[in-house]
Amino acid sequence: MRPRTSGRILWVLIALFLSLPVIAQPPQTGAINPGKRIDDKHNPRHGFIVVDEDTRLGYIKNATIWRPFDLTGADLSEGQSLGANEDGLPRTLPNNKVVVCDFKLKELGGTTPKFECDHIKTYNTVEDAANKQNEIPHALKKAKVRYGRPSKEDVKPYSTIIATRIAWALGFFADIETPVQEVICNGCTEDPFHQKAPAAGKSFTFTTASIEQHPDITGIIGIDRKGKDLSYRKAKGPEAAWYWKEGQDNITDPARRAQFEALELLVAFLKDGDTKAVQNRLGCLPGGFNEETGICNAPVMVVHDFGNTLGSDGLRIHPLNFDDWSKAKIWDDPKTCKTSIRNNIGNGSGLDHPIIHQAGLKLLADSLQRLIADDENLLAIFSASKIEQYDDHGTKHTAREWADLFKKRAQSIIDSRCEP
Repeated sequence: MRPRTSGRILWVLIALFLSLPVIAQPPQTGAINPGKRIDDKHNPRHGFIVVDEDTRLGYIKNATIWRPFDLTGADLSEGQSLGANEDGLPRTLPNNKVVVCDFKLKELGGTTPKFECDHIKTYNTVEDAANKQNEIPHALKKAKVRYGRPSKEDVKPYSTIIATRIAWALGFFADIETPVQEVICNGCTEDPFHQKAPAAGKSFTFTTASIEQHPDITGIIGIDRKGKDLSYRKAKGPEAAWYWKEGQDNITDPARRAQFEALELLVAFLKDGDTKAVQNRLGCLPGGFNEETGICNAPVMVVHDFGNTLGSDGLRIHPLNFDDWSKAKIWDDPKTCKTSIRNNIGNGSGLDHPIIHQAGLKLLADSLQRLIADDENLLAIFSASKIEQYDDHGTKHTAREWADLFKKRAQSIIDSRCEP
């Protein structure tokens, strides 16, 4: 009997078609034209800077991707801070506090469990939260909560804390992930990601969770010549996204190209198996947008979702898997510096074995060298994530073991050499 292969072939062809990037109406020149920041809460584009597609490519061409990071005095355990508001209240939460909040219905997309939480209050202990006493002052009103479900392999409350701190410590822009003691959510069931409304009279406590905030960056979205938003696979409304191929094709300045290739290499190092466009963000730094001219003078490119990392990539993603990450290749071909990274085919267009040149390699290698030389801070990254609580397929690895594996992988990049 002949094997039934036609259905499998058809599925692969469909998946390949769906993985192609959606880029509107070439050719595009990358010229910078005035845009407009939308300030209308009833508009889906509220809070975004809206530009034509040529201008969007121009910002990608001129974006900053990396900046020097001084580890001296940095606390990688505590993580990034957004500073204070006008009243002097901190805009980010301290680590390992008890968070009490209300479920807020918002479609967040993706497949990993998360929900929007409103009216955030923070306490040192569960007892303080129960008695509503000794509340910790802060300016954060609402935020995304990532959570783990009992008996489920939900890795992102751990992996996002690790990966965002690594990216930040190496000089790249990254989200802020804060580990918490627990989240007490009013109006939540045990799985709020799938809720359609607040659960009246109910409350649920999540003991595996993190609070996610974005850096101070105003998203830049592109519109086509018909005035419609540029679309991306798995997008939910307007997205300030970018494709890796757009960076490869448009970033030609040597310094920026080195930054971009260093980011590509970081993705291969971390083994990020989900590099679709909506995981990335094109934006403008605070004070960078001139309202009168409509021009952003400080465009940046960010990977804002590093969650599917620290494991294996490809057709089957196994994130936060110590054994898989210890065996995962960084280079497909060390002689040509062709990286071993590919996007999961079901997630659309992403990174596909990019080749790295010496300038990009050196930028990341030097940053890795500085980080692994600071053993205390490196260990603090993994400790902050509470990685020792994570059941890694029947084994619980220590923060020390993860930090040592990080050093081993980092050294393989430091010891590499690429063509100019």
